[in-house]
Parts: sequence; structure tokens; C-alpha cells
Amino acid sequence: MDYRTEVGEPGSNIANSREAQRAERLTLDMITRWRRCAGASAVPGMSAAQIVAARVLEAYDETRVPELDPWIEPGFAITGLPAFLETGPDSAASANPTLDLGVARVRLDIAGDFEVDWGDGTSASYGEPGGPWPDGAITHTYGERPSGDSVTVVVSQTWRGTWRSSSSDPAFDGLSGDLPALPITRSFDLPIDEVQAIIQ
Repeated sequence: MDYRTEVGEPGSNIANSREAQRAERLTLDMITRWRRCAGASAVPGMSAAQIVAARVLEAYDETRVPELDPWIEPGFAITGLPAFLETGPDSAASANPTLDLGVARVRLDIAGDFEVDWGDGTSASYGEPGGPWPDGAITHTYGERPSGDSVTVVVSQTWRGTWRSSSSDPAFDGLSGDLPALPITRSFDLPIDEVQAIIQ
């Protein structure tokens, strides 16, 4: 069995047509969802690594990485006291999710630091998730109450890493490649209160 399709030469009218693009996509889908028959050839002009890489990039999005859900309890901060940023119960600085492509399973080795813009002109990078008071790793102390009584805290995590395939089909086993940067950003408004001592 030969999984060939008329995709045309690069730059040709056939290769640039919608029909050719659709045919190539269907071929990639068929190859990676069902195992090749013995002796089957790959898509003309594409190696097994390129086929798997195309499917990995298609499937790799923010649903494949730990969820980022930042918040600061109890929903506000007080000047002069540390605010503890929690990045969410499922957040992590590294992960190893897997993708099932049918003809191969792909392991992702990814990591991403937490970048926090505290909304008062300061920002910092953190190498581990944030947790609640009193032991959370991501904290910030606001020096004064802002003119608008609140700030917008922006938390970003950019995932980077590599992928590696495993398969009973030698053509698709042991392939690897780099993953593109995958930025995730969340933000929330944080009221800032100021406590003043009253001397009697």
C-alpha cells in the first residue's frame, strides 16, 4: 500500500491549490492515525520526522500544558505586607505530557518560568509555582496605594522544550525535535488597601 497523493512540486499551481493542501493534510492525518502497511512509502518530499513534527505542532497548544490560574488571596493586598501570588492548583514549572498520534506516541519535555508584572512598575521572574501564605514562592510587597486604588497583575509563562517519539514502526520511532515557544498570559485586577495606625 502506498500513501501517495498528488501534492505537486513546491511552487507549482497544483502545490499551491486548496485541493492540494487539503489532500496533503488528509494524507498526513491518515499516516499518523493508522499504521503504515509493510513497505508503505511516506509522503513524497516529506521524511517521517517531518510528518510527526507537523502533527506535533498541530496538537501542541495551551490545553497540553499545566493550567495557569493566578490569584492573590484574600482578593486584595495591603501596603507594607507581602502579597502571595498563587499560580493555580495545577500549575507547574515543568511537565512531560504525551500525545497519541496513532502511529506513534510523543513525549513532550517542557519547562517555563513565571514572569509577573505586579502592576506598580515592577516585574520579576520566578522558577517555581506560587502558593498561598505563608510559604508561597512568589510574593511582592506594595509600597503605596495606587491612585486608582487597584493594579492589574499580569502573569505570563512561556513554555519551551523538545519532543521525542516512540513507536513499534521503526520509521516513526526515536524521532525528536524542538518545540516552538508557547506563551500563556493571564491577568487580574488587585485592589490595594492601606492600613494607617491611629494614635490616641
